[in-house]
Amino acid sequence: MGSLRVDVRETDKAFEIKCDVPGIPKESIHLECRDNGLLISGQTKKEEEKDEGTMHVRERFEGSFQRLIPMPAAANLDAVRASFMDGVLQVTVPKKEIASGKKIAIE
Repeated sequence: MGSLRVDVRETDKAFEIKCDVPGIPKESIHLECRDNGLLISGQTKKEEEKDEGTMHVRERFEGSFQRLIPMPAAANLDAVRASFMDGVLQVTVPKKEIASGKKIAIE
């Protein structure tokens, strides 16, 4: 699979990440917050080879994969949500609440 292909979009309230992982079951995909980023990793299992027939082309990836997506300081990595459907992992990382300005009295 080489490098995972991702889209990262920033909205007013969150960072939205979509990652294509076709043919890989949800149970084989792992997501964790690490080093101020999101680490997407997993493993595909090798298909059992059949004794009959001749393999002419073998392009499908087998083995482990991972991708670290750096996140900006505004990302709230304590509130990450993820879903998986039709071979696409969707991750939402909300932005941290930014404290509004505070007036300071001059003495």
